[in-house]
Amino acid sequence: MLVASCTSGLCNRIHSLLGSKIIADSLNRDFKIYWPKNSELDVSFTDIFDSDLSIISDHELSYRLLDARVTCKVYNAGLVPPHEYTNIRRDDPHDIIVIKSWTAPVFSGQFHTEDHRDALKTLLSSIPFKREILAKASPSKYSSYIGIHLRYGDYRPEGVNHLDCFSGASEEAFKALMHRIVSARPTTRFYISCPNLRIKQSLSEHFHADYLDINPYRSVDGVKDAVIDLMNLSGCAFVFGSSSSQFSQFVGLLSNKPVGTIGGPPSRRFEFVEGPFSLETNEDEMLSCALNRLDGCMTQ
Repeated sequence: MLVASCTSGLCNRIHSLLGSKIIADSLNRDFKIYWPKNSELDVSFTDIFDSDLSIISDHELSYRLLDARVTCKVYNAGLVPPHEYTNIRRDDPHDIIVIKSWTAPVFSGQFHTEDHRDALKTLLSSIPFKREILAKASPSKYSSYIGIHLRYGDYRPEGVNHLDCFSGASEEAFKALMHRIVSARPTTRFYISCPNLRIKQSLSEHFHADYLDINPYRSVDGVKDAVIDLMNLSGCAFVFGSSSSQFSQFVGLLSNKPVGTIGGPPSRRFEFVEGPFSLETNEDEMLSCALNRLDGCMTQ
């Protein structure tokens, strides 16, 4: 048996689930998902997905792991790399493998290549979000928009926003980039995804922008709103996201097109990402890609 321990944020969990399922299938192991409701995500798997994947309960997982008759191996995440989940043995002999990861795990010697990205996309298509959530999204409406995902903190149900988890570029960095886009294409409209309403209101005062007034917390309603935001972003001609944000990376898997992520100071790192797969680039190249995609949508 192989267990994907999905205990952190929404897109961390989805990437972990997808990568772990690919590994389980490759090893011909039964696959289980551990998906607890906690302060990181107060929502069950079945609240947001239509899927028959097997969920393992706290009780069953404890019983299995503590059974003296079986052997177990945990591939840990931890806060500081290198992470064990990037070095999973193909010949692991243990009866139960548990993978705790922040993103899609891989075998020892394997990397997040284009082939691995495509495998993640294929699997994702078989694990749909619930229809009643998707019905509230309008990705086609934003096909000629530039999407912006600006991660700002980690909101918790108890009302604490951990601003130290900013995850990349600042509001000012996105605003500067948006000004460059408007200078080149004055009629550009933006779709803004950010848990902070003040930032969305501020950006909409300077640009032609749409956004949803969503619940920013990791409650059931908040997570459903986040899925709607993900779907709307996936419909945009191009999306600029936050460096190191699994939410931004996941838009690339959903949309089947690269997302340009912006790193914060001092590195100012620019990457094209689709899930965990990334290619380093620069601001001018990223801007050119966005404008070319926007022009293509406008001529259709």
